[in-house]
Amino acid sequence: MRIQRLQNLSLFLLKLTILIVLIIFFMQYTSLSLYQNEVNVAPKTYNNFEKEQSLCLSIPKTQQLSKKRNCPNSGIVTVKEGGRLGNHIWAYISVLLVAEETSMEPYVPSCIKSRLSTLFDNLNLPVIRDIYHCAINGTSKNQNIILPMHISKPELLAHRINYIKQVFSIKQKLLVQSQKKLHEGVKYLNSTFHTFVGVHARRTDYIAHLKIKFNVVPQVTNFFKSAMSYFENKYPKTIFIFVSDDPNWCFREFGAKKNVYVTGRGTKNSPELDVAIMASCNHSIIDYGTFGQWGALLAGGETVYYEISSKYSSDVLGKHLSIVTVKEGGRLGNQIWEYISVWLVAEETSKEPYVPSCIKSRLSTLFDNLNLPVIRDIYHCANKETSKNQNIILPNDDPNWCFGEFGAKKNVYVTGRGTKNSPELDVAIMASCNHSIIDYGTFGQWGALLAGGETVYYEISPKYSSDLLGKHLSNWHTIKLS
Repeated sequence: MRIQRLQNLSLFLLKLTILIVLIIFFMQYTSLSLYQNEVNVAPKTYNNFEKEQSLCLSIPKTQQLSKKRNCPNSGIVTVKEGGRLGNHIWAYISVLLVAEETSMEPYVPSCIKSRLSTLFDNLNLPVIRDIYHCAINGTSKNQNIILPMHISKPELLAHRINYIKQVFSIKQKLLVQSQKKLHEGVKYLNSTFHTFVGVHARRTDYIAHLKIKFNVVPQVTNFFKSAMSYFENKYPKTIFIFVSDDPNWCFREFGAKKNVYVTGRGTKNSPELDVAIMASCNHSIIDYGTFGQWGALLAGGETVYYEISSKYSSDVLGKHLSIVTVKEGGRLGNQIWEYISVWLVAEETSKEPYVPSCIKSRLSTLFDNLNLPVIRDIYHCANKETSKNQNIILPNDDPNWCFGEFGAKKNVYVTGRGTKNSPELDVAIMASCNHSIIDYGTFGQWGALLAGGETVYYEISPKYSSDLLGKHLSNWHTIKLS
């Protein structure tokens, strides 16, 4: 009996020992596994972001050097690749516009930037490859905005139309080739035409797309004839430069006209050259598709487009684009204010600035390189419309009064007493000084603004322009009279 008990106890101890060993082994294994998982699982980064989100449908032809950037503070705005060249341009600018709207950082897929680098120089948006090293934490992952393929944001671009020339600079070699094409057209037609109208005819795949999406069967031949007649009536000396994915159709339909030149019939143009040709023209006629839109937007001038739907991007652009101008009044100082006001209001409202020719002509006697266009350029368009030694130089419309009042002072020189200065010279004299004293009138204001430095002005009224400038500019102030 006692032996039996000892045997049972021994068996129990053996089982207990085995159980303890198994428990210890299991705990060690579990601890090791957890540690290994902790070591091996690295934070998720943007390294595979493009591939995981299927942002690129094509492999970039040219691999641009990666520029390692600081990691974004929050999420990013990017876009999926889709479509052809026009879609790629819309994708790029849409990323930029949405990033501005949301105060997030813009990054484009490398495939899109690589494609556009064949057309444009100095594309400044970074690519996602630049932040491959950056972790995607939970917050930023939820905040990333991925715009869909074929994205276009005409309603945003219409309010920032001046962005176009800032963001997109066509390669010089393409511009040289496009000018050669325009000269070929002039020579071919034996013409002395003065105004070039770029015409984009989209054929091949897009007609079926319009039928499916908008239930539209476009009557483009009649549209082109009407649009061409519009330009011919507005500006008789016009040459129409056609670019198309089907130049032979264009030649059959319009080649007999004496002011039509169809490019790409012998050797087909590259899409990049077609964009450059359109951008080199004064005005545009486009039927449909994003390619023609961008040719027209880069050209500037007037665009006649085929109306498809109120929701179609060309129609949205057409609804928003208009101009800002001003009425002439007063003398030189007023006209400087009028010129700069047109520019400032245009910037604020994202409309196009145009000044009357009388104002630009007057200011051109004073300033070089006045870049705002004049309304005459769109006559053909349909109306939708411590100073050194404290020396004081006194330009004035009454120099004799100035000399009578201040000429006895040893540090005063009155200009224009013998031969009266022109207003332009008076502005230039003031602008050449270190500081200014002005009484009233817009002329003195502009002399002081162009000079920089400190300005002492005569206080008139809180609503007077000098007093308003003095309220906002730290270097402008008045002196209390005793």
